[in-house]
Amino acid sequence: MRLNPASHLAGPVRWALPGIGVLALTACGFALMPHLHFPSWMSSTALVTPNPNGRLARLLREGLSREGIRVVHPRAPHGASLVIFAPEILSRVIAVNGQGEPAEYLVSYHVHFKLERGPQTVLGPSAIRLASGHDLRIL
Repeated sequence: MRLNPASHLAGPVRWALPGIGVLALTACGFALMPHLHFPSWMSSTALVTPNPNGRLARLLREGLSREGIRVVHPRAPHGASLVIFAPEILSRVIAVNGQGEPAEYLVSYHVHFKLERGPQTVLGPSAIRLASGHDLRIL
């Protein structure tokens, strides 16, 4: 019987995926769920992001720390790397008033990320997308 070489990662990936999703949503403004269980190899995780001092990076560091994960500099020894690609904020006019001025917008926030364990990509690249409508009508 031939074994799948990635089968030993099935358990850790199953637990890492919801954890990363919750942390990314937390960084976007959602409340973090009760204590999560991350694989032991994530106990020391490097956060790789284009803006390490930005709001998203700060919120991810805080969320990971609350869950018992030590966030380290990418050059320091670590078991996992959470790579955040440039987040995108997109807005689109979805309604105009009688004068042709924007009356309603759709704003969406996209975060693209991947999780690595050494040289191997364990999760991703994946994306989390949030959208919100904004009505500009004066009451």
